[in-house]
Amino acid sequence: MIPTYSNLTTAKSLRNTVLYDDQVFSWLEHFIEHTAVRARIQSDTALAKLGGRIRQIRSWRTVLAIALVLPAATFWLYRDPRFLIAGLPIIFLRMRAIRRERTCFGDLFVQIVQEDFSDEKLSRTTLYQLGEYYSQKYAFPSLVDSLVHWGTLFHYMLTFGFVLPVLLLYINFELSLLLLVCALLISRIFAKTKLYYRWFVR
Repeated sequence: MIPTYSNLTTAKSLRNTVLYDDQVFSWLEHFIEHTAVRARIQSDTALAKLGGRIRQIRSWRTVLAIALVLPAATFWLYRDPRFLIAGLPIIFLRMRAIRRERTCFGDLFVQIVQEDFSDEKLSRTTLYQLGEYYSQKYAFPSLVDSLVHWGTLFHYMLTFGFVLPVLLLYINFELSLLLLVCALLISRIFAKTKLYYRWFVR
C-alpha cells in the first residue's frame, strides 16, 4: 500500500520558502514576470495591488542603491572609515526593503496558488509539483528545471573559471581563491537574470 501524506505544503511554508530560499525566490521572480502570469496579475485587483507594492519597493531599493554610492565613493577617495559608517543606515534600510519585497512576492504567489488549489489539495502537493503545474499551464521552466540548470551552470563556472586555470596556470593560493569567489559570484548573478531563463533554462 502506497502511503499518503498531508500538510506537505501550506500557505505559511510557501511564504517562508520564498523568504529564505534564494533559488526559489529567483525562479518565482522570473515566473511573475512571465507575460501570461503578468496578464493574470493585472486582471485581478488583489494581485495587481501586490504587484504595485512590489514595484514601489523595487523603486525604493534602487534609490537606496544609488544613495549608497556616495559614502562608498567618498571612502574610496579619502580612506576614512567614518564614510563607511555613514553608509550603514542605508544598508540596513535596503536589507529591510529586500525582506519586504520577498514577503510581497510570497503573498502574491500564495494568492495565485490558493486560487488554483484548495487547502486540502495544496496540503497533498509539494512545491516541486506546484512548479511543474505552473510550468505546464504557462509554458514556463519549472522549478526543478531551474535547479537542475543552475547546478549545471555552477559546474561549468567552477570547471572553466577555477579548476582549469588553477591546473593549467599553476597560480598561487590567493589568486586561486579569488577565482573561486568570482566563479561562484558570476554564476549566482547570471542565474538571476532574464538571459539565464531565456537561453539556458529551456
